[in-house]
Order: sequence, then structure tokens, then C-alpha cells
Amino acid sequence: MCKNFNIMMRHSERRPTKWIGRVGQIKALATPIRQDIVDTIAALGSCSVAELADALGRPADGLYYHVKALQRAALIRVSVATRRRRRETRLSIDGPQSIRYAPAQSANREALLGLVSAMLRSARRQFARGLRQDGVVVRGAFRNLWAGRIRGGLSPSELREVNRLLNALIRTFRPLRPAESSLYELTFVLAPMQHGRPKRRS
Repeated sequence: MCKNFNIMMRHSERRPTKWIGRVGQIKALATPIRQDIVDTIAALGSCSVAELADALGRPADGLYYHVKALQRAALIRVSVATRRRRRETRLSIDGPQSIRYAPAQSANREALLGLVSAMLRSARRQFARGLRQDGVVVRGAFRNLWAGRIRGGLSPSELREVNRLLNALIRTFRPLRPAESSLYELTFVLAPMQHGRPKRRS
């Protein structure tokens, strides 16, 4: 989800990116359910807790604790609106969000590792669910379940092209339009391989 040194949480609109840099904010996202909440709100747009629970397949009562934690971390916005003469709590996100990497700071590194671990746990869970679905497509142009891994050499220009393609892929994902699209999750990791003895940090 990536420009250099960041993880894109959402890239659905051409709005200014909100940078998430505080360690407390990153730690608030270090569970799969909170990442699911943030990503699902971004995919649905403004929604109620009941609509969010329905999209996640979870009881609404189990979401309030996580919603409050994400609100305290300024990762989602909670507002009250009147609909059909009823007051309703609405959840929303202020445009695309991106994690700020600070690899020289140990607290940031540890928080990022927790965040990525949660991402990978979520990916495993979603892959397992996909395997159990009837009619899952595993080959061809409309394949919707796929896991892969590759290791190989990249020149600087090829690395730049990989980053361009990953950003283009992220931008392909957009808010859900129920009449014409389905909800998908994509997780990836790009990491440099280090040969020989690790270099000391300056």
C-alpha cells in the first residue's frame, strides 16, 4: 500500500494525504480488527456502526471499543447526524492516510513491526476465508484469490518501476459501489535483501 517509506492505508481520492506519524497512532492500528475498521470505512464512505458491523460480519457491540480507540488516535471521525428523525452516529475518514516511516527511531520501528504483523495476520485470515468460499476463482483473468512470493534482482530503474506499479495498483482500489463492485483486500511487502554482515547504523 506505497510511496517511499510509507504504507498507504487508503488511496481512493485525490485529496491531501493525512500522515500518521505518532507512535501512539501507529500502535492503535496494530490489530487486524482496527485495520479492518479503518479500511472498511474508507471503502464504504461515511457509515453507521450498524452498517460497518454488517460489512465486517461482526456484532456492532464488539466494535465500539475499537471505534473509540481509533477516534482518540484521530484515525477516524465520529459525528452525529439526524436521519429519518433519528440521531445516528456516523463514522468517516478524512481522505487517504499514510504511515510515516522513521527507521532510525526505535519506537517507530517497533510500532511499524506491530502494524505489519497485524496486516499479515489479516491477510492470512482473508485468504483462509477465500479458500472456503463457493465459486472462488483461482485462475484466469478474473482470478480473485491469489498469494505469491518472488525474490530477484532489481536495478534502481526497475525498483522505481516496481514502486510506480504498486502505486498504480493502490489507486485502482476505490470506494465500494454496491451495484457494480465487490470488496477486496490486498496486502503486500517489498523489502530489500541484505547480504553478508549487517551494516551498522550511523
